[in-house]
Amino acid sequence: MITSAAVWLALLLQSAAPYVPARGDTPPFEADEQRTITFSSKLPAVGAKYSAKEDMATALTITAGGQTSSMEGTEACERRTEILAVKDGVSTKLRVLYARHEKAVRISGKDKVDTSPVAGKTYVVERKGDDLVVTDANGRSVSSDEAARVKSDHESLGKPEEVSKALRSKPRKVGERLDDVAQVLADRFKQRGAMPGRDMAVDEAKLLLSGVEKIGGFDHAVLDLSLKMSGKAEGSKLEMSLGGKVFVRIDEASFGEVDLRGPIAMTSAEMTLKGTFALKTKTGP
Repeated sequence: MITSAAVWLALLLQSAAPYVPARGDTPPFEADEQRTITFSSKLPAVGAKYSAKEDMATALTITAGGQTSSMEGTEACERRTEILAVKDGVSTKLRVLYARHEKAVRISGKDKVDTSPVAGKTYVVERKGDDLVVTDANGRSVSSDEAARVKSDHESLGKPEEVSKALRSKPRKVGERLDDVAQVLADRFKQRGAMPGRDMAVDEAKLLLSGVEKIGGFDHAVLDLSLKMSGKAEGSKLEMSLGGKVFVRIDEASFGEVDLRGPIAMTSAEMTLKGTFALKTKTGP
């Protein structure tokens, strides 16, 4: 359940307001004397390319049957994406190269590395109605494990972006709490956590516009994000509190970088797990 919650969080932030490469020049950002920011948007362009990197890490202490053990887990993914089709202002078809995808677990000093079915492979993923269709680069079918991973990374493909819409809904001032955007983020997480037999909730979501930084030549709003989450599944309870920075590119209202970390705990009748979780993502040209 901890792994599932971590993956949902990564997917949430990845898809909340994705990087949207577009053709044309980007005007420089200029804040007024009150440091007011107006987020803009761009339409995606066929042929545009971008990359994404995600790193997750957990460090846990496990207590069960009167014994204690340790577990450390990492997951790293790098994707290179090209937009193949656009409809109604959103991308609907992509070509995706998984340049890297690695998972590793260390339990009480013993290492286990999982071989990823997508590492080094290229896929085409397309939104067709309510379905996502995944093939290899030549249009052939792929294994169920490959399709599941690619679909999980692209659940928002072909859908309007509510977080970006919320950011763009009105001018924002540095030092302002973005309660409306935080609520949209919380709602999106609840939707992703809605699975049979599993109950996930966002107990608290706070978002503060704390400043502006230039990253890669583009101005980004710096958002201080605080999340408190809880969940229940199959007799176990989960609690997670995360805090950190989210960098949103102002001219596109797109998430450029995310850096979050904090404590995580799960309890059941058989065992207790306590430790930390960290997430870093970076999306851009």
